[in-house]
Amino acid sequence: MESGESGDQLIQQLESLAEQCSSETSVMLIGPNNDIGLYKQLLTLGVTDYFSDDTSSDQLIVSIEQTFSDVDPAEQARVMAFIGSRGGVGSSVVAANTAYCLAHGFEEKVTLVDLDLAFGTSALELNLDAKQTVSDALDQPDRLDDSLIERFMAPYDEYLSVLTAPAGLVQKQNMNIESIETLLKLVRAISNFVVLDLPHLWQPWVQELLLQADETIVTSYPDLAGIRNTKNIFDFLDEGRGVDAPTRLIFNQIGACKKTELSRKDCQGAVDHTPLLSIPYDPVIFGTAMNNGELMVETNNKHRTTQKFKTLSEKISGRTIVGKRQRKKSILSSILAR
Repeated sequence: MESGESGDQLIQQLESLAEQCSSETSVMLIGPNNDIGLYKQLLTLGVTDYFSDDTSSDQLIVSIEQTFSDVDPAEQARVMAFIGSRGGVGSSVVAANTAYCLAHGFEEKVTLVDLDLAFGTSALELNLDAKQTVSDALDQPDRLDDSLIERFMAPYDEYLSVLTAPAGLVQKQNMNIESIETLLKLVRAISNFVVLDLPHLWQPWVQELLLQADETIVTSYPDLAGIRNTKNIFDFLDEGRGVDAPTRLIFNQIGACKKTELSRKDCQGAVDHTPLLSIPYDPVIFGTAMNNGELMVETNNKHRTTQKFKTLSEKISGRTIVGKRQRKKSILSSILAR
């Protein structure tokens, strides 16, 4: 429905409508106000979705399709969005290694989507020579389907696939959120987890993905610039995501420059968030992995740093990685118990 009212008048209209509808009716509302507070209030009242009247028709169509789709949201792939509080904090490294841990820890399909079109490093980190990139896919959203999207994806191994960023500079940074949502809808249908490696940009499409993701992970470094930016990002995301979908904080490269690093206590006081975990700085394992065209978790899966990535993948998935020996033993035990 569409309404030009706001405040109490709008609520009264909805109450009148509710008297004429069953409890299973989905209500999508278009109104004049672009207000996050109103949006939250309407969702609390049972409105399925709310749009301001300047919303594009494409975005409305996508939302309607999602609302009335036969696909159970619980069966769709979980989306994890990674972003750095500033350049050089290692968000892409954290995203790629976490994607690998999700894929091999649970032996399920994971797709890493590198959306840093200008400077994405996923192809370098994984030593991939992709013929087509995520930029090519986003250039033709109307043509995308299940079979075509798989042609754009570069398989790394049995479980992990990557939509790589272009190798050269790409001018297009103001991407269309509707095109990205179309892409992700197809990727989610063929994956168990989708990991988004987002660029260090504060564009509307980046903000929207951070708000929509099932898990949003901000990687930071404990210095003045990192903490200032982290606080600003969390202030934005805390309001938009709410308490039911908290944003995760990761401190990376701890110990890289001890003289300028802020203490854990100072960081928590400034940001008002407790980090999910802190990853120590180790240039040796990072350099070895980069030179070999492999991930840190592959270079040494017993290293204290790589263990952090396994812990992170468990935290954001809500599941526990079981070792292969233990997994095989449990399967055998279940057979013998029959």
